[in-house]
Amino acid sequence: MKPRRSLLMLALLIVTAFTPLDAEARHATTAVYPAATFVRVAERAVSMRDAVSRVRQQTGGRVLDAQDRGTHYRIKVLAPEGEVRIYRVDAQTGAIR
Repeated sequence: MKPRRSLLMLALLIVTAFTPLDAEARHATTAVYPAATFVRVAERAVSMRDAVSRVRQQTGGRVLDAQDRGTHYRIKVLAPEGEVRIYRVDAQTGAIR
């Protein structure tokens, strides 16, 4: 009887582990971040690779770091003059600021 009980407990554990949370719990976990700050990957016109390439081409510098910040990419560049500069590339438009 013990193996059957163990098997039943394992099945119950697996089912509960893969059961989605109720709507209120899902809302509570995402409510911390405003929905406007997120851009779905499918809506992005510019990938991080493209953004890095554009910044490297425009500045002639060496890219030190690139981070995905949702609506934009933050790219840190060592300029040819030796200065470290940070650029923001809009994930939808590709505009560099």
